[in-house]
Amino acid sequence: NTTYSPLMNISGNTGMTIQPDVATFAGDPAINGTMFVALTDANITFTPFNLSMINPHVFAGPALYQAG
Repeated sequence: NTTYSPLMNISGNTGMTIQPDVATFAGDPAINGTMFVALTDANITFTPFNLSMINPHVFAGPALYQAG
């Protein structure tokens, strides 16, 4: 799955975004374990079938992120 969250409070080389607070049907956190973060230039809808189309829009990353 892919989730977009806007980059806010950009100042120099720093910025922030809010990780969505979502859970799975079983009640487990949706982000638990390892995921990747990439900075993109647009909020485009991606699916498992067209995820490779993200490549031209990535400006930084992917970076490893661990949660949970």
